[in-house]
Amino acid sequence: MMTIARQRYGLALRQTGRLVQTSSMPDFEVTMRSVVMLAMFELVKGAYQGLGHVHAHVMGGLALLRRWLPMPAAAFLGVRAMVQMSYSLFIPAQMSATPLPDPLFEWISFARTLLDPVDHPATDLGPLIGRFIQVSTYIKTHALVDGRSITVSTLKQLLDIDESFLGWERNLGPTWRFREEKAEHLPAAAVFDGACHVYFDMFVARMYGHYRWARTLLNQTIIEFIKAYPKSSAPLISLAEYGHRYEVVRKLARDTLVSTPTHWRHPLLTEKAAVPVERPGGAGSGSAGLPVVLFHLQVAACAPGVPEAYWDWVVAVMECIWSDMGILHAKCMMDTMKAYRDSLKIKKEVVESSVR
Repeated sequence: MMTIARQRYGLALRQTGRLVQTSSMPDFEVTMRSVVMLAMFELVKGAYQGLGHVHAHVMGGLALLRRWLPMPAAAFLGVRAMVQMSYSLFIPAQMSATPLPDPLFEWISFARTLLDPVDHPATDLGPLIGRFIQVSTYIKTHALVDGRSITVSTLKQLLDIDESFLGWERNLGPTWRFREEKAEHLPAAAVFDGACHVYFDMFVARMYGHYRWARTLLNQTIIEFIKAYPKSSAPLISLAEYGHRYEVVRKLARDTLVSTPTHWRHPLLTEKAAVPVERPGGAGSGSAGLPVVLFHLQVAACAPGVPEAYWDWVVAVMECIWSDMGILHAKCMMDTMKAYRDSLKIKKEVVESSVR
């Protein structure tokens, strides 16, 4: 099956390349979604072959987009799409504890020179996420010892990165602000906690998704670090600050779930049921970006200290996506989440039995 999939992938990539190179201006949305979906192929196919495979496809898609950027009508959306495709590397890099490729940051810098200044927060966010993944990878691939200076320094880096994330959010301009609206009249299966977020456009909404995903994992890493290295953490983290980390995680997780209708419309919602963005269009990837949203939801639902209702709601969403759209990846992630919860129950039972 994977051999056939790769053959089809190569054919689709060549066809997309010819479409981009045509002298006449092709339909931007159709071609953009094709490129993004192709770039996501390695990320969601479930073979776990490492970041190198994902990198090859994402950078191939970016190369196609760069050929298109000189076209005036496509430049604005093309650069935004380039940023989104670059950021699709964050998830596999974090999951596999693999350093991000240097060309990624070159693409981000290149995109910044072409973006409208109002969109610059998007290219400020990428390097921040990159810093977190770098430290996270170091923690996963090195044996730290409690009380050592390098262990203390590592925690300081995590705290500094979180402060930078907070500064990024505080300094956002008007078009990057979102508002929360009550939606208690809508089905509970479609909107979380009877609310939904309204963003300026889909590009901003997706950048917030990356931000919440990364900062949730960052604070989860800080919480786990404090538990694993109490001596190193004591001078830097008070008991109140430790509790605050759980509050940050819960808020980020809730915002991720509340924003779901912006990225995916539940079958129970009608066309007039919700207004997720003020200005439609402008993001580029369409439903091709849904696999990334599923990863964001998984992290939010499985984050430490979040209510069980978060997990239940996300699993129900994935079940719906699987049954309604036939996206196998949703089913795989749902099964992974169930296995994760079962493992937590086993750990809890072991701890309780040892106490007795």
